[in-house]
Amino acid sequence: MVTILEYRWPHIWSLLAAFSVLGILYALARLKLGFNLRVLFAMVVGMLLGTLFGRYALEVNIGIFGQIYVNLVKMLVIPLVLSTIISGMITLQDHFKAIRKIVLQALILFLGTTAAAALVGMLVAIVIDPGAGIVQNDSSEGSNIPTLTKVILDLIPTNPIVELAAGRLMPIIVLAILIVIAAARETAQKPKEKASFKAFFDVLAKIILRLTKLIVSLTPYGVFGLAAAMGAKYGVYAFKPLGGYILTIYIACLLQVVIVLAGIVLWSVGINPLRLLGKLLPVMIVAFTTRSSYATLPIQLLTLIKRVRIAPRIASLMTSLGTAINLNGCCGIYPAVVAIFVAKVYGVQLGMAQYIQIVIVAAVISLVIAGVSRPASISATIMLTVLGLPTEGLALIIGVEFIVDMALTTVNVAGTAISTLIVANAQGEFDRGRYLADRLDWDEE
Repeated sequence: MVTILEYRWPHIWSLLAAFSVLGILYALARLKLGFNLRVLFAMVVGMLLGTLFGRYALEVNIGIFGQIYVNLVKMLVIPLVLSTIISGMITLQDHFKAIRKIVLQALILFLGTTAAAALVGMLVAIVIDPGAGIVQNDSSEGSNIPTLTKVILDLIPTNPIVELAAGRLMPIIVLAILIVIAAARETAQKPKEKASFKAFFDVLAKIILRLTKLIVSLTPYGVFGLAAAMGAKYGVYAFKPLGGYILTIYIACLLQVVIVLAGIVLWSVGINPLRLLGKLLPVMIVAFTTRSSYATLPIQLLTLIKRVRIAPRIASLMTSLGTAINLNGCCGIYPAVVAIFVAKVYGVQLGMAQYIQIVIVAAVISLVIAGVSRPASISATIMLTVLGLPTEGLALIIGVEFIVDMALTTVNVAGTAISTLIVANAQGEFDRGRYLADRLDWDEE
């Protein structure tokens, strides 16, 4: 960063270019250009502008537009999760069997798609062989693997205020469930109090969703800022080292979305997966640029409710659980590819038993590290430890973590969205008629 007195012409030109793009985005919105196209345009132009101006764009902090957007989105997550889960579960509180069935279906889908992602990542890595020609490095960066006791204890919100401030999703989900259980018992024989409690959270959820829609409308501007900062910081040269490894991750992520997840949608729901992915495109772009499933949760929830026509009570519970547990990219593709990569670099031969172990361990990891930070690094460390491979191999790829993390986060979010649709369809909470009647872009409601 530089002070305004230190600005040179490149600084000024970068600012003028940035404000010009923001003006164009505003004009495109007034001309009713599709939301998807505006978000995609913002990402591409942002990357190009950031790469063009490089350090000058960083020094004037063009990325502030993205930082503001991310802060606004993160501000929404906890009230959105708490209000929508409580509101939805109050409606379902007389049908606890349905809740158990929903959670069971969710876990089966999460584990199944993560295992499939690991299989895809492993097969692509075997074909491309990203570790060929890489020299091993003795330096390492350790990751603390959480114990089973810590995982269980972290689910219990010891101090709800601290959990809210820290933005931990799993304790908040547990807190919401406990509130609903307590409210059900307290108001069991008090219909007026029960109605008032339900009405309060229904209205609160609607208000938060309305606020979410307002902030989501800023997505093109936020994506532009994030993409510009990314291009300025890393540029095209960031993609040169470990090109085979990066290519392996991206191909595996693409196959997971367009073959595995799209295939599940076509088979179980019977709708055109390309149309669905078109509706989810803004969500995936936000995931790609923010590299955060947590920051993507509000726009994901709103998209599933407004564009995919899933009932809020299902969408809120599924997206919250999925953000914490369903990590197709970070716990499926990533540790599988890393295992094949490290084995090749260190000359370790893996057999069929190890390949089967990779798929099974990847599915279990998603439950073991639910809600922890840096899930990709921890899942890879666990995988290497289980297979007896040197964890020092992680030091070879840590420099390009930001590049692969963009693709992994996108797959995480896509997996959660599609799992939510499948469960909603099974529960009769997917409005197929309205979904098919809607146009591809946002509705004016």
